[in-house]
Amino acid sequence: MLLSKRFPPIKRDSMRKSAVMISGGAAVLFALIVGFGFRSQCGAPRRSSFSLSSIKSHKQVVDVLIIGSGPAGLSAALYTARSRMHTLIIAGDKPGGQLTETTYVENWPGSEKQLGRSIMSSLENQARRFGAEILQDSVVGADFSKWPYTVQTEDGHTINALSVIITTGAHSVTLGIPGEKEYWGRGVAVCAICDAPFYKKKDAIVIGGGDSAIEKALQLAAFARHVTILVRKTSMRAAPVMQERLDKISGKIDVLYNYDVQRIIGDGDQVTGVEVRNNKTGEVKTLETDGVFLAIGHKPNTDLFKGQLPMTPQGHIHVQGRSQATLVPGVFAAGEVEDDVYRQAGVAAGDGIKAGLDAVNFLNEIGLNQQFADELDNRGVYFDAFESEPDALTLLSSMSEFAKHVEGMSKGIAVVDFYAEYCPSCMMMLPIFSSVSKRYSDDVHFFKVDADQAKDIVRYLNVPKVPALLLYKDGKLVAKEMKTMSRQELSQWINSYLAS
Repeated sequence: MLLSKRFPPIKRDSMRKSAVMISGGAAVLFALIVGFGFRSQCGAPRRSSFSLSSIKSHKQVVDVLIIGSGPAGLSAALYTARSRMHTLIIAGDKPGGQLTETTYVENWPGSEKQLGRSIMSSLENQARRFGAEILQDSVVGADFSKWPYTVQTEDGHTINALSVIITTGAHSVTLGIPGEKEYWGRGVAVCAICDAPFYKKKDAIVIGGGDSAIEKALQLAAFARHVTILVRKTSMRAAPVMQERLDKISGKIDVLYNYDVQRIIGDGDQVTGVEVRNNKTGEVKTLETDGVFLAIGHKPNTDLFKGQLPMTPQGHIHVQGRSQATLVPGVFAAGEVEDDVYRQAGVAAGDGIKAGLDAVNFLNEIGLNQQFADELDNRGVYFDAFESEPDALTLLSSMSEFAKHVEGMSKGIAVVDFYAEYCPSCMMMLPIFSSVSKRYSDDVHFFKVDADQAKDIVRYLNVPKVPALLLYKDGKLVAKEMKTMSRQELSQWINSYLAS
């Protein structure tokens, strides 16, 4: 079981007080949704549907299900778990969210300068300390048409949620031009801090004009021979303080304005250049480069909820007034899934807190109390389908170990994950890799290699970047991927070689 003895004394008027604080038409709408059983176009259940007595016949129930583990999700979990609500976080394919892909964060409240992944580690530990549980899994389906709401996960769990907080964040936008997909992981990337050490004495291009573009250029400049930033417009949209940093790297970073990238060029193995067009003069030319890094924005991860929740034309979930409530009672959203204005980690954390409080108020309002929670606990209703912790992956530290365990395997498949502690994408990939390893029997073996420590293995195999996944069959290298994968992608990749 996750928790027991969860709930403090209930203030049943808490939801009504929250509704009073929402001004104007939003207050009326909120009252309709929560108080009078409003049924939206998306098929949301009526207010009368929220009968806790019906929960006794269910299994795999959670009070608060949080989808996503970035700043919004973990901040929400902190508040729901601290309110002694049974809280489950589904981490998703990017544990920790986008903040783990940055280096130092200087605008996190109360911290002058801190690594992004350190911030997320602290948030995770704090949420866990109050009782929140984290499931290393991904959501593949959700049904908000009836209550309790049901969610299906990639690993086959069906979870019944009394309330849901959606914090699935956003993903990097791609250009969709020729050569981008072909050279992804072979010179085209989004994570500069991951790949920067592999660009010593090489040239790199960063595409974009915001804070992220400058940050990536600075990360690359610490290693690369030269970095060029390509901006579509006549000026950058980055904050002045970020643009001032470019002046301190005199001669190392150039900025070219009014250029659109038309095509990414390569030699069949690696990127060699980009074809660009000046959108003022129409001039087309080729710029030579060893790598292309994208920093052109993000798109909210909301496709899973289309048709069930009202959204903006850009795909952001619509929330009501100053709350984080969606049009479906008991379903809330926070972070970049609903914020198309601020898009800051601190704002996402604040909205996550609001969503957590909204969820607690909702559960209190429908009558969830300590006595009822104890009864559900005694009946074994709450979610308890946690897998045991994945077996520790074998760490290969030398060529002799690699030769023995991987190249010396006469039969079967070996999958090796190359990572580095400084690489945020690597650190997100490791728990995914470890989790997938549990799905396979003894005919598939999983290993990890710290690329920063086992340099002899890296040189021997000519691993150009991390994260890198190598697949051996019967002791022979048969496949190599230089990118992160979701659980589903990794499983499909392995299965394709099992079947061959």
